[in-house]
Amino acid sequence: MAGFSGGRKSILPGVAGRKSIENNHAMMVEVTAENPALEDNPISREMFEAAAKVGVDFILNVVTNSSRKIVQVCAGDYRQAWEAGIAASAEMYHLPLAEKADAALVSSGGFPRDINIYQAQKALDHADHAVKKGGTIIWAAECSEGYGEECFRKWMDQAAKPEVNIERIKEKFVLGGHKAFAVSKVAAEKEIILISSLSRAETENIFAKKMNSLQEAVEYLEEKYYGNYKSYILPQGSLTVPIVESK
Repeated sequence: MAGFSGGRKSILPGVAGRKSIENNHAMMVEVTAENPALEDNPISREMFEAAAKVGVDFILNVVTNSSRKIVQVCAGDYRQAWEAGIAASAEMYHLPLAEKADAALVSSGGFPRDINIYQAQKALDHADHAVKKGGTIIWAAECSEGYGEECFRKWMDQAAKPEVNIERIKEKFVLGGHKAFAVSKVAAEKEIILISSLSRAETENIFAKKMNSLQEAVEYLEEKYYGNYKSYILPQGSLTVPIVESK
């Protein structure tokens, strides 16, 4: 929601109260840019304001690779050190794309990133950036612990269609409900096929179609697009951030 982690997030949400966090995260409905915007992102902007008001003298942030090993340490001024970390992170995790595709095959990256839908959703969000409106996202995430959060589950249970959650979050922001909004926002524009341990009913409850294997999903794509389609493969979807290059 805020673009990159670290830096100003040490204060908000780091040591902020629940109400402050909810008020900040409520602005997620205003984040329309698909790239991890910073200056134009209202959530990030307010985080900077909070850090400036509190007065942060020093930060120490680290950048890790896909194996969670530290590859760079950035320390000093809370903004300058953080920007140095952004540069290193972007080099590893940003995926420049010339255009969006008809489909994407994305994995949340295995345990613990796909322990439940609540955690695995990040990969769905990233795949959303790479796929055209009306396209298809094949999403592989084990989700052995189900939905992962009760409020999230309740919102999905109570919504007959994605638009219900999209409008509901605008009326009142609730932590947990924000994940329902995030999933619904993708489902409103794209077809989601989920390969997981969730039941068919649980899968359809998040506006996705259940399939039992990647092979079944690929065969479905071939039939849907008559073999004429472009797709991207994102094996580390929770970490890979597709960036469509402006022309």
